[in-house]
Amino acid sequence: MYHLLQVSPSAPNVEIMTKCQEYCERWTREAVQHRLEKHMAPAEAVVSSQHIWQEGERYIKSLAVMLLDPPARNCYDAWLDAIRSPTPEKNSLMRARIQWFNSSMHSSPITFSKAMLEALCDTPPKKKKAKTCARTASLQPNCRACSKPFSFDKPYTVFHCHCTTRVGHTGCMAEFSTRFSGRCPVCRNKMLKRHEISKYLFWNVRDKYRFL
Repeated sequence: MYHLLQVSPSAPNVEIMTKCQEYCERWTREAVQHRLEKHMAPAEAVVSSQHIWQEGERYIKSLAVMLLDPPARNCYDAWLDAIRSPTPEKNSLMRARIQWFNSSMHSSPITFSKAMLEALCDTPPKKKKAKTCARTASLQPNCRACSKPFSFDKPYTVFHCHCTTRVGHTGCMAEFSTRFSGRCPVCRNKMLKRHEISKYLFWNVRDKYRFL
């Protein structure tokens, strides 16, 4: 989208709005028809130009709405970063972020397409040698940061945000919070630190009477 408007990803909203207005002024039905006549018969170009012009104008205006909305633009920029320099962790977090953004929990009218999710291709995992020893099931909870078991009888940390509750080892969760600057990598809201798990953590912070 930045390439289409010929602006940098750090361009201010005023510049983006100006570029979109200029693009809409150039995107006229006559200009579209003239371009189509180079590839098809004049009569066919007249019929096709109306639909293409309307769809193009809708796309440009949708583009402007998305880039002028700070949360949506932030999500789009993160998606671009995941596409250009993909890692399994980035792709996993980006999928969850887009799905949360498109969910009813988010108040934005903007919805990202399934094609953006499909573009987040994970690198094929390396084949691991089969272990000869049998794995035993653990009844202990797993840390959300390192995925290893921890005990509620020992020190642990709880982080709560708009989309989930994360519980794990105190050291692991502290490193997780530092890595993402205290913000959830999915919903981008500030993670609230809790000292223990309570029943109130399982209630949606935006809709107090909606049980998750």
